[in-house]
Amino acid sequence: MGGKLWSKDEEEVFWLQLIPHSPKRIGDDRVKNKEHSWYWFADQMIQIMGHNARREYTPLCVFEHYFQNACLGRFSSKVGRLPLKYWRHGTLPTQSIYANKQRVNTDRASTQATEG
Repeated sequence: MGGKLWSKDEEEVFWLQLIPHSPKRIGDDRVKNKEHSWYWFADQMIQIMGHNARREYTPLCVFEHYFQNACLGRFSSKVGRLPLKYWRHGTLPTQSIYANKQRVNTDRASTQATEG
């Protein structure tokens, strides 16, 4: 069971204003924007959302939201297309390990077939 759904306003602040300054920023944002910690990120969410905040923003909360959307592809219902560019870059290491394991198994099977 999950928590409260993020509102459209929360999603826009998160993806458009703050992620470009996060440790997970990509592309031109790495050059243009100073990297800030997840602590800074959570503080900014608190300040920007003010009385419209629907949750307690903590560093863990904001990182988990990023991770669920960008790494696992579990997009929240109000997010729209905002995290797509981060999702493409957010491949989990286990996914690439799995792909490498599959390739090794395929190579091993083809080697055995030619030797056998």
